[in-house]
Amino acid sequence: AEAGPDPTEAADMAKMIGMLDGRSAKIVQMIGMEGASALETGQALQMTEGAVRVALHRAFKTLAALRERHVR
Repeated sequence: AEAGPDPTEAADMAKMIGMLDGRSAKIVQMIGMEGASALETGQALQMTEGAVRVALHRAFKTLAALRERHVR
């Protein structure tokens, strides 16, 4: 059987990002899609740069787990 569409494509990625909590989704959007730095994102969200980096890493782990569930 043919593999289905890759859930990381743009429309599916937006849907998956929507499954994150609001702060995590905003961090992924700002850094991953808009090209903002961790510093800029932290300033916008009133977080330290380090906290943004940790939250981004956790959000990516969550997205990877979501991707695994949707691929299978």
